[in-house]
Amino acid sequence: MKRLLASLLLPVVLCVAPAQGQSPAPQGAPFSTAHFAAYEYGAQPQNWSAAQGAQGLMYFANSGGILQYDGARWRLIETGTGTRVRSVAADSQGTVYAGAGGDFGVLRPDSVGTLRYVSLAERLPSAQQDFEEVWYIHAVGGNVYFQSRSRLFRWNGDTLRSWKSEGQFHTSFAVRGRVYVRESGGRGLLRVEGDSLQVAPGGERFADKSIYLMLPHGDDDILVGRSGGTFFLYDGETFAPFSTEAAPLLEETPLYHGTMLPGGEMALATLGGGVLIIDRAGRLVRVLQPGAALPSGTVNHVYLDDQGGLWMALNSRGLARAEVSSPLSRFGDGFGLEGIIHDLHRHDGTLYAATGAGLYALTERPSGARPRHRFEKVTGAPAAWSLLSNGGALYVATRGGVYRVREGRAEPLLQKQAFSLAAPESEGTGASRPGPLYVGTADGLGVLRRTPGSPGRRFQLLARTGREVRATTLTDDGALWFSTDGGGV
Repeated sequence: MKRLLASLLLPVVLCVAPAQGQSPAPQGAPFSTAHFAAYEYGAQPQNWSAAQGAQGLMYFANSGGILQYDGARWRLIETGTGTRVRSVAADSQGTVYAGAGGDFGVLRPDSVGTLRYVSLAERLPSAQQDFEEVWYIHAVGGNVYFQSRSRLFRWNGDTLRSWKSEGQFHTSFAVRGRVYVRESGGRGLLRVEGDSLQVAPGGERFADKSIYLMLPHGDDDILVGRSGGTFFLYDGETFAPFSTEAAPLLEETPLYHGTMLPGGEMALATLGGGVLIIDRAGRLVRVLQPGAALPSGTVNHVYLDDQGGLWMALNSRGLARAEVSSPLSRFGDGFGLEGIIHDLHRHDGTLYAATGAGLYALTERPSGARPRHRFEKVTGAPAAWSLLSNGGALYVATRGGVYRVREGRAEPLLQKQAFSLAAPESEGTGASRPGPLYVGTADGLGVLRRTPGSPGRRFQLLARTGREVRATTLTDDGALWFSTDGGGV
């Protein structure tokens, strides 16, 4: 039973966040992930954005309408326009707004309390109804902003105000209580100032350069991200370059959206590379990549819900959610491990895994590699069962016998099938010379002792059981206990 439980539980690794200034702790795929395909929610496979409304319900901008999800049931709310819904957002009261082709509106309850879409664009004078799809919505300071390519609208709950682009409004952002709009072929990065749109200080540099991310950074700055991996820190006056380990990946798979995560981390949605998570220093913490955590790498939007789950609106494969706020992460497919995991052990700061396919060591790969941390197979070790540190060395019990790991290779010490290892605690946690090593074999319990005057060890069988000795341990009083396969303790 102990070995069965180990096989089930050991693939889950608890990652504790490092102290400020330290390297990020190794992280695998999120411990819990979910994928929702189009056939499950009954709408189109293409999704554009997400928001959480009143009572914790989730809403998604889908090419077929507005999706509502209560954690168990899906509902499609149609806008009546026959166009794709490109954006959704919720204000501080949980009221949900949506933007579609040539229209934008709000979800309001009907006479029986069922939410229906109500157009706000119908209130516009005909001269201001010459706009296309509404790509972004921001609820800020009691106002709601709707951005299309040609116009920016502001709804204060009673009336609408609009601004017309001098070029084309490309993207927009709400950060630190202010609304920014990037105007291509025109003035660059603009900022709403009262009832006017003004060029943000230094914003003219973005007249011909796209922006896909603006997020709070530190106490006062704003992180500005471009599609190809170029980032800046903006203090409201100047733009200073910001370096990140994610930049090489973003050169291959462009940035498209981003959102804040707990602890100052940021999730970066890409077109082809999944989601990259960086910390406030720019270090690449985790990659939610296609195949390991996502069914598709093209992510249009990322959104953190109140429960700590990161929703990902996928371009052609539905929706996905990952528990990125959990301290647990999972190393499995895509992280180098093969075979059933029998034991985990940390030796000299490196995590080793004994599996039915051999011995693996968790290694940190060069900046920009995906995944950043991966298990690499240790040369020389066959199917492995148990790991033990003794006298400053790492030993592994395997199908081929007992091996000692040295300089990335496994060297044989005993060519006799071994299942378990034990050593006196005082000798097993860093003593300079190895003490006796107790070995559970296929037919009994033995001990490996150092031979005087020789670097080798001599094996002595202590008890012949006729059964495999699967577990061996030494108690504090020096008693040696072992259990066999079906034969008791």
